[in-house]
Amino acid sequence: MPDRPLGIKVFFVVMTAAGRETLACEAVKNLKSQAAPYDRIVIVHGPGVDTSLLPKDIPHFGHPSKHNLAQAHNVAIRLIVDESYFCSMHDDIAMAGPDWVNRFINFYETKPQRIGVLGVERHSNSECHCTIDEFKGVVWADGVFFLRTALLSKVGPFDEELVADCDQMDYCYRIKALGYCNFRWTGKFLHARIAYDKKASDYATFRDLSNISRIRFTAKHNVLVDALP
Repeated sequence: MPDRPLGIKVFFVVMTAAGRETLACEAVKNLKSQAAPYDRIVIVHGPGVDTSLLPKDIPHFGHPSKHNLAQAHNVAIRLIVDESYFCSMHDDIAMAGPDWVNRFINFYETKPQRIGVLGVERHSNSECHCTIDEFKGVVWADGVFFLRTALLSKVGPFDEELVADCDQMDYCYRIKALGYCNFRWTGKFLHARIAYDKKASDYATFRDLSNISRIRFTAKHNVLVDALP
């Protein structure tokens, strides 16, 4: 894999929440082994996070609303300085291998297609019949949310009324509507699969917020998303 072109920097954001501080630390450690010295890494977290448990050398920024990842993304994109690429990651995602960042950048920089978001998670309702190198065409992508910072300006902020769900899916649909193609990397990555605990005291709130978001998403894009039970 060739080195990335000179001057290209990536702004990495690890998204975390209360009770997941250890996962955030592991995600940052993994990224440090893969990012270039001139890339930036920050943590964006929701309320209730014990910031004393986060890495001391990594800046962290809070957002006020629990479950609202759209709000977290909007906090993050306001922190971009001069980076060419933006990459947000769930705290339970670890990318395997040291060269995935350059693979993503190389795909962006060398392909003639109008490329939107590059992600890693596989969703059966998202796959398209298109494969280019190690990347498979998808309607929407998440897990890792990698795209040009210039594209963020074209699409605008994340929809903060999509609380707890559908925020990244909505963003991918908006990018697709502008004529860009989203892709999923088919290489290896590790997922701790720490889903929201159905036994948590506020799971009913999370479920209700998610279902409201799914109704809003359906109304926006005329695409049905099943409700959480």
